[in-house]
Amino acid sequence: MAESTPRELRRPVWYGREAESPVLPKGRFGIEFTISPATGPFGQTHALFGSIRLGPRHAEGYGTRAGAATEIVAIESETGEVYHQRAARIDAAPFEPLILTPQDLEKMDAVVDEVESNFNVDLCAHLGLPPEGGLYRCFCWMDDLVSGVRNVEVPADEQRPGKRPQPEKSPVGFLSMGPTADPFPQGPQTIPLQWRMEEGPGLTAQDRLRQGIRVHGRVHPDLLPAEIPVSDEVPLWLTVFVRSHLDRGFSWRTVPVPDECLEERSAGFTFHPFQILDPPERPQRHFVLVAFGSTLSEVLILEPGEPQKI
Repeated sequence: MAESTPRELRRPVWYGREAESPVLPKGRFGIEFTISPATGPFGQTHALFGSIRLGPRHAEGYGTRAGAATEIVAIESETGEVYHQRAARIDAAPFEPLILTPQDLEKMDAVVDEVESNFNVDLCAHLGLPPEGGLYRCFCWMDDLVSGVRNVEVPADEQRPGKRPQPEKSPVGFLSMGPTADPFPQGPQTIPLQWRMEEGPGLTAQDRLRQGIRVHGRVHPDLLPAEIPVSDEVPLWLTVFVRSHLDRGFSWRTVPVPDECLEERSAGFTFHPFQILDPPERPQRHFVLVAFGSTLSEVLILEPGEPQKI
């Protein structure tokens, strides 16, 4: 059977349902997407077709702009580099979600039960992927909603004008990782996260957040390889992401998994989220996500204000 002709893309971002758009099961809130080979103004690429359905918790705040507020993320598997952009057109007006409390919703005469929308992007052009080919792990993320991960083999293409991101230095002591003696509960392969507020010497509220909040997590042993990679193989990376709700800030860092974690098949880690994303002046939620290979943690929510020590 002859292969179908790759779709020709004329825009980096567009909206509306396409034949390739996934259909979310009835009653399912969240994000799903498909990816298909395509051609664009800069040569070979992939088209991403996304569908998002919001329930009452998000629908009033985002409405039909949910697609444009969704972040498209791609992690290059060999280098751990991250490429990301919201699925918003370049000429789109700045957007800030409307924040409603449960009390606000109770006072409203009518509440939107759900909103469904579709977004589509030229993956290479919109994310600025470099001309070198590679395996990318792609997912879509909006607040506490995150899709699954799809592995995408992006072909090399000299015409592609993207470039590799400038690496940002991590603050000293930002993240530590090593084997842990804590037993892992029975269950699916996961990366559980929790946060704690610890005493710090900061003099201002921002300094206390920057120094005091720590996120702790562990990688399920079954996610670790049975054999330690040799030096000429692709290293294993752990990538952490932090996003702010209103300001739409986004920051990430990728770190190699230490050999001692692989030898003992045990990996625990801790990091300071506000050492890579400055605490904003106005209180707001923050969302933390961790990726290891093709596995994502659940989204950890840091509520505004100074949390209690646990």
